[in-house]
Amino acid sequence: MNTFSVLFLIALGVATGTRLWLARRHVQYIQSHRAAVPPEFASEIALDAHQKAADYSSAKTRFGTVHTVVDSVMLLIFTFGGLLLLLDRWAGSVFDNDILHGTALLAAFMVVSSAVDLPFSWLTNRAESRHTRKCSIPRERAASRPVMRARYSATWWSFVGPIESESSSRGAFRTTPIAASPAIFPG
Repeated sequence: MNTFSVLFLIALGVATGTRLWLARRHVQYIQSHRAAVPPEFASEIALDAHQKAADYSSAKTRFGTVHTVVDSVMLLIFTFGGLLLLLDRWAGSVFDNDILHGTALLAAFMVVSSAVDLPFSWLTNRAESRHTRKCSIPRERAASRPVMRARYSATWWSFVGPIESESSSRGAFRTTPIAASPAIFPG
């Protein structure tokens, strides 16, 4: 094994270990503060909502640790396991042109990576829907949400220009860029 391989393995081990350690500390902190709402928010947040949020955050972080380990294992399989070399040889046998060869290699890499990440996306969405299904927002806070979204959307769409905000009949909120800003897109 050459020096670069050893350094790569050390860096991967340190990065993965650090992520797992931070996730464990995060879950421990959340669980240690689960019993009481912080005094600053005690008048606005009920204890059961605080505990539900703590459970959700802990579950999501724990699931993220599994994803971190799988990502590290996949990186090892791609590099030291030879999967990247196998995909490269396949792309080279199919295409003689260097550009098409590189494009096919990139596409094959993306397909394999997506196939591995797809179950995690599905499970994350399922867990989020389970935790947020019965979430309710007080009316006065729900009424202020479109204004907050408009403010954030205006920041997001600032490169496009002014924002026209409206609520649809179903209560969903959307923002529509009106025109491009002449300062950014001279015309």
